[in-house]
Amino acid sequence: MFAIFKKKKINIIKPKPYDEVGGSFGIEGSVPKSWLLDKLTGIIYNDLSLDLVSLDGVNFLCSSIQTFEHNKDVRELRGRVIFYKTINFDSCNIPFIENSKGRVAIRISGRDEKTQSIFIPIIVKSQNNYKAPKNIVKQHKSLESQILKYKKDIEIYDKKINKLRESRELKSAIYDNEKDNQYFYLNDWSIASDILGIIQDEKIHQKYLYSDEDEAEKKLNKKFKDAIEWRYRACGPICGAGIGTMNGYLFRVYSNDHDTHFHIIHNEKGVEARFLFPEIELLDYKNIKYTMSSKTIKKIQEYFKKPDNFNRLKTEIERRNSA
Repeated sequence: MFAIFKKKKINIIKPKPYDEVGGSFGIEGSVPKSWLLDKLTGIIYNDLSLDLVSLDGVNFLCSSIQTFEHNKDVRELRGRVIFYKTINFDSCNIPFIENSKGRVAIRISGRDEKTQSIFIPIIVKSQNNYKAPKNIVKQHKSLESQILKYKKDIEIYDKKINKLRESRELKSAIYDNEKDNQYFYLNDWSIASDILGIIQDEKIHQKYLYSDEDEAEKKLNKKFKDAIEWRYRACGPICGAGIGTMNGYLFRVYSNDHDTHFHIIHNEKGVEARFLFPEIELLDYKNIKYTMSSKTIKKIQEYFKKPDNFNRLKTEIERRNSA
């Protein structure tokens, strides 16, 4: 682990990997200044992303950490920035820590999370004197590699799912008039899967229009089950709630937002947009180079016209604003 820090030119002063910490502790170190540069926009920020991650991969504390320029007279630290922050756990964090038997990790990330991210495993001391069994200790050591595997699996899964969606959309265009072609397909194909299950239970093997795609998706969901479950719990209730997905777009409410809007993200396309609630109107983009078509925006609005989806979003925004 120290070799990885050295390779990435990272200096962690405290806590060191597997150090024991209390309910309040400081994080201190330095990273290359390049970690602050957003290559898409050219903007240089002055903070890093900071997450506390439980043993099952949930970010149970999400924040940022300010950086400062080093004294340029100190030659060996030139081109670097230092960071420092005090972490104070509260009652919302305790269940995650207890379920992890005190074994969690700090994740610090730059603007490019794929190449600028480090994990620091730590042990949170408690009056309960957590006694971690061997399997928990082993899981703690492999937490970073497990999360990286989940992320890789999700990328593969999303690409394959998108191909199935494209196949469904092509098939939906077989009708002669525009009215008959007005079909809208969501990410959740549970209804189709249930129908397929009924057909199979009754030992009826007649094909229908999307039977090949539904069967392929069922196999993908089974193969990537662990990664899919991880994605939907990954951010957790503290830093943001997942509202749903549609054609690769993730709908999310963040706990550090303070007005009535929510976020729509497509990781592969680089899109991140904010929409107003309850109007479901586009507010702005994080980067105007990566936008959505008017057709996609209309589909998103149609998605939230469904009472279940709208009420789920309303509940999360009300919960966030009352926190």
